Amino acid sequence: MHSSVLRGHQFQLRLGPDNQTHGEFFAGTATTDRLGVVTPSPLDGLGAATFVLAAVTAFYDAVRLQATQAGDDDWFTYPDFYTFQLSTPLTDYGYLDIWPGHKNLQIQAPLPALAEAVIDRAPHRLLLPASYRATPATDMPPYHRVHLASLRRTIRQAYVYEPQGAVADADLHVTCPSSPVDKWIAKVCTTVDAVPAMQWPDSEVQAPVTQSFRQIGVEEAIERLRACEGVPA
Repeated sequence: MHSSVLRGHQFQLRLGPDNQTHGEFFAGTATTDRLGVVTPSPLDGLGAATFVLAAVTAFYDAVRLQATQAGDDDWFTYPDFYTFQLSTPLTDYGYLDIWPGHKNLQIQAPLPALAEAVIDRAPHRLLLPASYRATPATDMPPYHRVHLASLRRTIRQAYVYEPQGAVADADLHVTCPSSPVDKWIAKVCTTVDAVPAMQWPDSEVQAPVTQSFRQIGVEEAIERLRACEGVPA
């Protein structure tokens, strides 16, 4: 819950050629909204950290509004955000407020284990690695129609990200302060013996950090999800 110190004005978003405020982009966010990040390698999710924290901040904004209306000044809660990790070791993304630890899932069984994990947690926004995309030549079997129906019902928005933080043909840029986020990123990195592709500036660098994303349709998101099913644990 430490990231609740962030406020919407600390984020800058550019959707296509147009700047948007944090409040405009996340208008209508409810405390029940969910987010999921699919990560092929342990620290890949750091490439989507700006988006995750912007969404976390939108969640806490909704919580604060709800608490004020209810006269509750003693709330304690975390968003129902998840990582779906396709390799070992398991990374603890708790310092990005993906907490408690059961919200970081390791997917080890064959297809459709990833799809079923996503269906069970029902993220409304899904972030997928840009490098995994199903092609007509893929030998991965299609999802059963019952899985397809659930995924289509669950996913409202989907974006691709890169572990390095920059996506080709990006249509969304999210900027957040380098500090105190740098300390949270460093804490995440200590939970595994791995090197992140995204090198976050240290606390001596006060410039904000920008990462880019590209929005995709639900059908493409499902195909990319299916492509990720072939990643070995």
